[in-house]
Amino acid sequence: MGQEKTLELLSCNYYWPRMRAFVNEYVRTCDTGTHNKSSHHTSYGPLQPLLIPPGPWKSVSMDFIVELSLSEGCDAIYICVDWLTKIAHFIPTKTTITAEGTARLFYQHVWKHPSPPADNVSDKGPQFVASFTRQLLE
Repeated sequence: MGQEKTLELLSCNYYWPRMRAFVNEYVRTCDTGTHNKSSHHTSYGPLQPLLIPPGPWKSVSMDFIVELSLSEGCDAIYICVDWLTKIAHFIPTKTTITAEGTARLFYQHVWKHPSPPADNVSDKGPQFVASFTRQLLE
């Protein structure tokens, strides 16, 4: 019912010190309420499955583990995974690395094939992927 409605119904018959704070905390942590709460954003588009790549290293996914403790000048790990074989490369780097720097790391440590990957997926957004691909092709 929400904080205000619950407080209103309770206060008709009951009162105790700090009742509002208790009700607010109770409603905020109520498992039923958080699961049944209506969504206020537009619905997401339909999910599409990723296609099976035609060969190894034709489709790769990239991610970063950032803000780690400093070790030998690095505080992040660049992860590149081949979708087909699930082979992963873990390369130490810095949290502040750019798409261009990521392309250099990919070229130095991962790329051992005559052609670049056809698909690059990253949760850093399409601008990052476009800049990464442009730099890799240069």
